[in-house]
Amino acid sequence: MKQYLKELGITILLIVAIIIFTILMLYPSEAKAQGGIVVSGYADLMLLIKDDDYGNKAPTFDTLITIELQGNQTKAGFLYLYPSIEYFDSSFAVMKRYSYGIGFVFNRWFKNVGMGVSVNHGFIHRFDRSFLGFGATADIRYRVSNKVDVIALLTLIDRRDILYAWGNRVIRHSGYIGISYQIKGEKKKRNRFIK
Repeated sequence: MKQYLKELGITILLIVAIIIFTILMLYPSEAKAQGGIVVSGYADLMLLIKDDDYGNKAPTFDTLITIELQGNQTKAGFLYLYPSIEYFDSSFAVMKRYSYGIGFVFNRWFKNVGMGVSVNHGFIHRFDRSFLGFGATADIRYRVSNKVDVIALLTLIDRRDILYAWGNRVIRHSGYIGISYQIKGEKKKRNRFIK
């Protein structure tokens, strides 16, 4: 129990530090390259509703939280930076991944639809160790209101924790469904014909 509380405290401290850093970085209202701040939460839907091939029984919680720091709209879309935190309550050992990434959303091809790609780097904390590694994401976003999007997200992560525990180096994929809320900035246009 003490170890769990210690890990929870460290996790909360890191989350608060990332949020404070993000807010301080984007606080000036006169910043011209600032397009918006968006908070997103995701869950691996398959792990919630069915068992997987690795011994995880449903419901297994694999959640991901990101804070997108969006640039201004261009002719094709917008650039964004993001910190992210993943928490995976696996049957073997809890996994936490902290990362920072950069991506681009193409949002002028279809009305109310955006398609994003990104790369990130971070560390996985598992088995009382930390493992550095790269990742990549691809997503499809559907705008349901001025501030809310529903997002389908695919992630690819270099899972060096699996190399440590089982001797296999793998790039693991996960599929998430999520929702995002824009807490600052203008609505991103989602059609090339909108002026």
